[in-house]
Amino acid sequence: MCFSTEASFSASALLSLAGVAAIKNIQTRSQLAFACIPLIFAFQQFSEGFVWLSSTNDNLIEFHQLSVNSFIVIAQVLWPFWVPYSMILIEKDKNQKRKLYILLVFGSLLSTYHMICLYLFDVTAEVRSYHIYYQLNFPHIGREIEGIFYIIPTIIPPFISTIKGMKLFGILIFSSFLVSAMLYNEYAISVWCFFAAIVSVMVYSIIKQPEFIKQSEIKLRFKKDLPSP
Repeated sequence: MCFSTEASFSASALLSLAGVAAIKNIQTRSQLAFACIPLIFAFQQFSEGFVWLSSTNDNLIEFHQLSVNSFIVIAQVLWPFWVPYSMILIEKDKNQKRKLYILLVFGSLLSTYHMICLYLFDVTAEVRSYHIYYQLNFPHIGREIEGIFYIIPTIIPPFISTIKGMKLFGILIFSSFLVSAMLYNEYAISVWCFFAAIVSVMVYSIIKQPEFIKQSEIKLRFKKDLPSP
């Protein structure tokens, strides 16, 4: 499989449409963070599109590091926090919500660690055999261990959620991780983000479920029943 500038920008356009559609269909503010996931992926893929362009076009070299940093900040800093956070807001089961809070704390700590490392150490990117290789030049404790640490806040939350369709969402994300790790090991950061971005289109179908509409109707009914001041 070959990845390219066109693939990144096409994915960005598709995800932008899915993100806007998801946001238009939210029923409560608590659903906004989850609905924004395709849009965040859209910006991430747009950033990688410029990584491709600036890596092969000397006239755009001034945008190279900014594009690399934008992509990596979303991948390493934002997602470990955003995934559990967005699912806490839409989860109704109190027991499952407590578990998601634990993942949020873990993800926040991991995001903070990555933020510090990205501030102290450089990140480089180069095109190799139709893929982008990101070199994170900060202390490592082993790729397998780091991979497990990253999976905990980014992949486990959908499996904890009681929202219909969320477990399938988690299965697809996890499957894309396995494919990326096994077939594109050196390029896993770029490839997995691309696959996960495409999977995130599913956010729209989850938002469109009747239970989300029903949840908002219950809240509106509750507000109407409140006594006037």
